[in-house]
Amino acid sequence: MLFVLILSSNVLDALYLYTMKSHVLILKYLTGDFMKTNVGPSDRFIRFLVGISFLLNIVILEPAVIGTIILLVLGLVFLYTSYSSYCLLYDILNISTSSEIIQEGTEKTNS
Repeated sequence: MLFVLILSSNVLDALYLYTMKSHVLILKYLTGDFMKTNVGPSDRFIRFLVGISFLLNIVILEPAVIGTIILLVLGLVFLYTSYSSYCLLYDILNISTSSEIIQEGTEKTNS
């Protein structure tokens, strides 16, 4: 089981990086909505894995109706915050795990 988890995490990592970067940038460009982000890349990856695990637990554990609803809501919330890079709770608590990316090759020069 652990081997499958490690193998699937590499596949999920590659899938996550492709989908998250391309879809978020396209969506933000098309809508013109550049909402502030407060969830960093490592936090987004962890949220993605936790969201998928909540959704997989619905199938694996086969909970009752209340348990299914709770796991479904939690899984979808984690996936949405991973996709949008925005967490309302982080905004309320004034927490930000995102950092500004400094482009390589740009240097400040004093002229």
